Amino acid sequence: MVRVPEVKKRAEINIQTNVKILIKALVVVWFLACIIYVIYLCSLWTRSESLENQTSKPKAKSKNANLIECYKLGRPVPPDGIRLFDVLESDRKPRPGKSIFFHETSCPESGFMILGPRQVCSIESAAKHNPNMDIFVLFTSPRYILRDKVSKDLMRLLVSYDNIFLRNNDMWKYSENSSAAQFLETEQIFESSYFPVHLSDFLRLLSIWKFGGIYMDSDVIVKRTFENLPLNYGGLEEHSARLNNGLIGLDSKGFGPLIGQMFIDDFTKNYNAGGWASNGPELITRVLIKVCNATDLKGIAPEKCKGFKVHPRSMFWAVSWVDANDFFNPDKLTDLETITNNSYSIHVFNHLTKDIMHKVGTNSLYGLMAREHCPLTYNNVGDFL
Repeated sequence: MVRVPEVKKRAEINIQTNVKILIKALVVVWFLACIIYVIYLCSLWTRSESLENQTSKPKAKSKNANLIECYKLGRPVPPDGIRLFDVLESDRKPRPGKSIFFHETSCPESGFMILGPRQVCSIESAAKHNPNMDIFVLFTSPRYILRDKVSKDLMRLLVSYDNIFLRNNDMWKYSENSSAAQFLETEQIFESSYFPVHLSDFLRLLSIWKFGGIYMDSDVIVKRTFENLPLNYGGLEEHSARLNNGLIGLDSKGFGPLIGQMFIDDFTKNYNAGGWASNGPELITRVLIKVCNATDLKGIAPEKCKGFKVHPRSMFWAVSWVDANDFFNPDKLTDLETITNNSYSIHVFNHLTKDIMHKVGTNSLYGLMAREHCPLTYNNVGDFL
């Protein structure tokens, strides 16, 4: 005979067991439902993304994409063409403090390496008077040469002077490990109103920061050696206290690299796409005013400028840009010879004088300087220089 309390107790146990089973079943069902719902949401998201990819438009090109591509990739090289080595990939690299740099920053339609006779004259004069320095001519957009079409004047230089090196110059690789690299990535420089000029302003600072040595414009004729001129210098232009950045030298050690870094930092922070001189003469002037803790750089002693020498106007820029045409005028020869007698170089301001057809044999200052300081170019150029 079963007692009533025991029956009641067993019934309670069965109920509790059934409730537990029911709860477990509900949990399993809820868990499975959650998994199914997550799978459903994922499928919807994947489907939506696929539809979006199918219907979305291709990303628009940067408005400067073609220009940037010209400098990154260059033009197709013909079968008989030879692309120049890049300066950083060549066996012969610039020697610290022992190089003179020329930068050619245009991007011609053909990609063929062409230099004008006045550029060649400038390169020859630098090589002739500085035989113990390397002359690096750097092309920012990749260039190639054709075996049978290298200009005769350039070939004569390469054969006659073993210190001239023609190289491509990938500016993105060139600026690595400097604040200039991030600046290039912003593409601000490609917005310039004076693009080749500002690009040259930029790259010359990189060259003298990376290697030390001398940068000079390719419309400069060197009259005497720079080899005995201590590095860390620039020259005043006009009658003002502003320096010209068309010829500037920095040492590869000591304070030279620090000044070079200050130049680059100023360029990247204060870049002005619409100012002709803002990133060039004005930049190096304002940096050196800080270095020298001065308001006027005329006649300032190197001791006050961490050893940087500010040379007087007569050193490099004795003739004003206002009188640039006088270089090619025989009537001005005597006056200009007197003005430039003690100069290390003359600067003919190519952007103002490039259209002057100067006949070889003309008794002008430029004619006399070319005949003496770039004789191979002068004697083989033809009718006009």
